[in-house]
Formats: sequence, C-alpha cells, structure tokens
Amino acid sequence: MADPVVERLDLKRRRGLGEIVAEAFSLFAAHSGVFFTATLLVVAPVTVIVDGVWGRMLADGMDASGPAAATLVSTLLTTVLIPPLVTAVHVGAVVGLSQGVPPTLGGVLRGALALYGPLLAVLLLFAVAVTGGLILLIIPGIWLSIRWYFGLQVVVVEGLRGMAALRRSGELVQGRWWRVFTTLLVLGLLTALLAGVVTTIVGAAGSALVYVVVLTVMQSVALSVAALGGTLLFFDLREHAP
Repeated sequence: MADPVVERLDLKRRRGLGEIVAEAFSLFAAHSGVFFTATLLVVAPVTVIVDGVWGRMLADGMDASGPAAATLVSTLLTTVLIPPLVTAVHVGAVVGLSQGVPPTLGGVLRGALALYGPLLAVLLLFAVAVTGGLILLIIPGIWLSIRWYFGLQVVVVEGLRGMAALRRSGELVQGRWWRVFTTLLVLGLLTALLAGVVTTIVGAAGSALVYVVVLTVMQSVALSVAALGGTLLFFDLREHAP
C-alpha cells in the first residue's frame, strides 16, 4: 500500500530564527508519534540502564551519585551513539515530508541504521578536532563545532563521507557562522530549559522512578526538537547562498 500523501514541507523557503524554532516544535507536534518514539528508543536504554540502574538514579533520584564509570559510559554513549541515529532519523523524515510522504517509525529507523557507520565516522572526526581545539584554546574549538555542525546532515542528504562531509558543512556555514551559532544556541537553550524545568519539578517530588521516566521522556523531546531545528537550518543554508 502506498504511503499517504501530506502537504509538502517547503525546504526552499527562507526561514528566520523565529520561524525555524516555531516550525521545529510544529513538526514535532504534527508527527510526535514517529519523532518521539524513534528518539525514545535510542535514549531510553542509556538513561534507564546506565543512568538509572548503574548510576543509581532509580534508587536515589535526582540526588544520585553513582560510580564515575557510569557517568563516563553515559557521556560516551550520549556523545557517540545517540547523535548520529537521532540526526539521521530526523533528516530522513524531513526529506520525506518535503516530498509529501509522512514519516513512519520503521522507515526512519531503517534509514538511520543503514547510515550509522558513515555517520559515526564523521562524528568521531568532529569530536577529535573540536576537543583538540578546546584543549588548545577554547575559541578554536567553539568555532570548529559550529563550522562542522552539519557534517551528519551532509552524510544523509548529499552522501559525502568523512572529511568531505565536514568540509561541505564548512562551506555551508562560511559567512554565516554567527547566524548558525545564534540559532543553535537559542534552540539548545529552549529545549534544555523545557526539559530542565520539568525534570527538576518532578525530581523534587521525591519519586526516583517517576523522575527517571520523566527525564527519559523530556530528553527525547528536547533532542527531537533540536534535531528538527538543526535540520531546517541545514536546508536553509543549503538553499540560500550568503
């Protein structure tokens, strides 16, 4: 059976900061079943097993002080495992919506998993370079993190790999670094604030189990909305020269 057709998402239209943020939330709301579930499937094992069980959040809630190893593993998984899959899911879904095809959970997950190797390679190159820049001087690390931010999107949309994907990201950001920085900062602050306020309120209520569940849910929502915003910005940069 053919996929139902929906109104096409116009990726050629120029969008300002407010439009990108608003449309990211709008897209998430319209297709939350797919976006939330796909992100949750990636986030939940890390949050529940690593942070909740090993890191003792399920026992002690927001005041948990688990083993340092648990914190390290959680950080590595959150940095290495989650971003490529979440990014690929949302980029693939947005491309489908631009063609009038609504996303399906199975479709976006299959697409993301098929590209995981190339995505991981680009992410590792990004992480090594940015970390080196931060160690040497803070400013070069921040500059690189914005310039190469769209490497994962380039892998999915343009099929480039490795350093070629990062160089292409740099081309897209060239002359628009401050715009990208501001947009990503606002997206990050809004989603972090949303997740942080809710989980803090719930955590203060005293139930460790409820805290972990809500933390997992809010992290998934925040990551999904941020990924949608970053993807919309990527297409805006791609379609409109500075």
